[in-house]
Amino acid sequence: MKLRGLIPLFGFLVLVGALAFGLTRDPRILPSELIEKPFPEFALENLEGTQIIDPKVLQGKVSLVNVFGSWCVACTTEHPQLMAQRDNPDIQLVGIDWRDTREAANRWLVRYGNP
Repeated sequence: MKLRGLIPLFGFLVLVGALAFGLTRDPRILPSELIEKPFPEFALENLEGTQIIDPKVLQGKVSLVNVFGSWCVACTTEHPQLMAQRDNPDIQLVGIDWRDTREAANRWLVRYGNP
């Protein structure tokens, strides 16, 4: 019976420990397996099906590669920032549509704009 009264205290201590650990982490550090590694090889058709895109388009240019999909809620949120960068001559924007049909991707770009 006495141990039952310690359950809230134990829960509180676990919560404090989790918060203490989380608050000591630098939120700007994003762990990734790809940091300091070369960009993966790829060869993809553009959405019109008229051109093959490969890593050569990225060489010698500052490029922002955005992986998106019509099904992706976060992509809709970040899209205005990409649209704001489309006229920036210092940045080349390259979009890679992931797990989507060509038709769905083109409908999404017509709806939200193609940066």
